[in-house]
Amino acid sequence: MNEHLSHHLAPCGRPASEGPVTVGLLYPSILHDRVEDYERQVAAWEAVDRRVRVLAVPYREPTELRNRRSSPGFERTDNDVTPVSDEVVEVLAEAEVLVALDLPFELSELAPKLRWVQAIGTGVGHLRSSGIPNERVQLTNAAGTASNEIAEFVIGRVLEHVKRFPDMAIAQRDHEWTLLYGSGLAGKTIALAGLGSINLAIARLAKAFGMRVVGMRRAANEVPPNVDEVFGPERFLEMLSGADAVVAALPGDSQTEGLFDKTAFTAMRPGAFFVNVGRGSSVVESALIAALESGRLSGAAIDVMRTEPLNAGNPLWTAPHLRISAHCSSVPSLSIVAVNELGRDNLARYLHGRPLLNVV
Repeated sequence: MNEHLSHHLAPCGRPASEGPVTVGLLYPSILHDRVEDYERQVAAWEAVDRRVRVLAVPYREPTELRNRRSSPGFERTDNDVTPVSDEVVEVLAEAEVLVALDLPFELSELAPKLRWVQAIGTGVGHLRSSGIPNERVQLTNAAGTASNEIAEFVIGRVLEHVKRFPDMAIAQRDHEWTLLYGSGLAGKTIALAGLGSINLAIARLAKAFGMRVVGMRRAANEVPPNVDEVFGPERFLEMLSGADAVVAALPGDSQTEGLFDKTAFTAMRPGAFFVNVGRGSSVVESALIAALESGRLSGAAIDVMRTEPLNAGNPLWTAPHLRISAHCSSVPSLSIVAVNELGRDNLARYLHGRPLLNVV
């Protein structure tokens, strides 16, 4: 299991004496490279225990709706109607356990036997909006299962920037022999907003480049491996002021909403580089654009936006020195294997009445 997985435990699992359990695998099979890989995972769930019955029917909602459902303060409108196939309805009616990317609205009515949901991602705001009955259903996420790949992506973006790879590509395209010397990472400071599994993986890689690593989290009394100093939220701006690169990997909630605003970007060291691989809601996008246009930031890379997909007229597309990716910093074909391993570990725990991992 991934070393960065949270060991936050639920108070209890399923009583070991109970009978058969139906597991509904609702996540999209296309997350696997091959059909055979998906079928192998289904068989592995069935092999956890002779009591397990697996029903595998993919359910997936539009990205735009998932993004809105994840936003703090989401309120459903009359237009938020998602078609649910008869096959999915049948799975929901029988399932005691669901493994899902998305869940339909009115889950409480659709899934009367449900006792536990294993999310395949880290963020679960969109799943909570389905009406999960918290009094009887446990919710666990997949924190840590994509951390290594996302960390590699972030370091790749930082290296791309400091080594001036885009400028070199332009010079090659234009057939120009231009000396374009970049900078180095050793001795520079990287500030990590949030010290969950993603940023801890980034800390490990940053240390390998000789960087000084600082981080912010709500409880600042413990300093994790590969982190030189931990700041509490009250020292957020102080942390930003000393950083050459800043990485946000924060959940989307009321405490992180708009955290990176004009004040935050102004507090950053002139010429700093900013990366966001957490939630788009943590960034005031107009403030980010202004910081890039003014030169306060030398560059930025964002893999998450407030509205996804990003429409063609959004000013982010034309902001100077901004690299945009379509929420694809992970590698689904790798992380989905780790998700399934975590889920099956949790299923064994659940069946034997033991606490679950990654409860949220």
